[in-house]
Amino acid sequence: MIYNEAMTYLFGLERFGWQLGLERMQALMADLGNPHRSLRAVHVAGTNGKGSVCAMIASALSCSGARTGLYTSPHLLKAEERIRIDGAEIAEPAFVALIDELRPLFDKHQCTFFEALTAMAFVHFQRQRVDAAVIEVGLGGRLDATNILQPLLTVITQIDFDHTDHLGRTLEEIAAEKAGIIKPGTPCVAGPLPPAASRVIYAKGGIIPARRNCRVSSLMMTPIGSYFTLTASGKTLDLTLPLAGPHQVANACVAAQACLSLQMDPTAVIRGLREVQWPGRFQRLCDSPLTILDVGHNLSGFRRFRWMIDHFYPEKRVNLVLGVLKDKDYTAMVRWLPKRLQRVFAVSPASSRALPADQLAALISAAPAQSCGSVAEAVAGARSQTGANEMICILGSHFLAAEALSATKRLTK
Repeated sequence: MIYNEAMTYLFGLERFGWQLGLERMQALMADLGNPHRSLRAVHVAGTNGKGSVCAMIASALSCSGARTGLYTSPHLLKAEERIRIDGAEIAEPAFVALIDELRPLFDKHQCTFFEALTAMAFVHFQRQRVDAAVIEVGLGGRLDATNILQPLLTVITQIDFDHTDHLGRTLEEIAAEKAGIIKPGTPCVAGPLPPAASRVIYAKGGIIPARRNCRVSSLMMTPIGSYFTLTASGKTLDLTLPLAGPHQVANACVAAQACLSLQMDPTAVIRGLREVQWPGRFQRLCDSPLTILDVGHNLSGFRRFRWMIDHFYPEKRVNLVLGVLKDKDYTAMVRWLPKRLQRVFAVSPASSRALPADQLAALISAAPAQSCGSVAEAVAGARSQTGANEMICILGSHFLAAEALSATKRLTK
């Protein structure tokens, strides 16, 4: 199987959509000899922040000397990004070989795209003899394909409204789905939670509250990261975090508490957070004109992004390239666009779930908005119309990010 053929097959599994439930995954793993049972895993759920927290924990584990697997979703540029060991994504030949080997079982069990990738990650990590694996939940928790794990530690980062068609219409219902990853006798580190969600999570028992246990002092935030002192579990850590925003400081508290709960050396935690890489999160793509990419893809993500622009760039007017998915609360999301909008270039992300660009443009009243035929057209249009004291922001779905990154690279050569 060649690369293009393998990718066509793998992405063809998206036709099955999201099918929550563990039966197919359990049957598939049984056919493979249950490779997941050998994994010493940290299992991470949450509405927002779970990818960042996974990246931080994995970075710290690698810095501690542990050979560390990291499984996350979605990807920015290519599917191989989802499966990493010590920061390096799975090699293309190994990725293709896994698809080729496991394809008969994927077909036998009619696996979804996410189930197939999850199985590939578990098999790869077992064969590569990782010492630890950090596994991000795909959707929810209780019925997510990753929830066949028996982890060393679980983490719930934050809970808000998202995927309400799958997870429930109230915070209590959503929290109950996330809490499904909590196992009897296994500790769970919890981030800051709204009261309705907190009651559900803490009723499970064994919860380590990061918000209560962690104290932040001497905080200095910049557009490219934060510097602060964190006191947690009797340890004092002077941290440099190359991810910007107060939400990333909160994520770092959760990640650090998780690492300390695993009895990790504080020096490894300090180094791991300093060296963590997680693209697409308020990422500065270029300076002339100033261009920021952020994969905030739901209401809380848009709120955070607006705070960041208003706080870090209060003098800049914003030309915005925007694309969202139709299964998000997009009518509420557009009410949280940055305050100093100059123009909006609406696009349809490369997904069957994309909200059409013309519909998105019609929703925006805060500034002139135009529908663009492609992300490349939108980025080029934004660059041509961005003058002094203005900036470009690229905001929305992960599906938008890959095209935006490629377009920006071409235009800045």
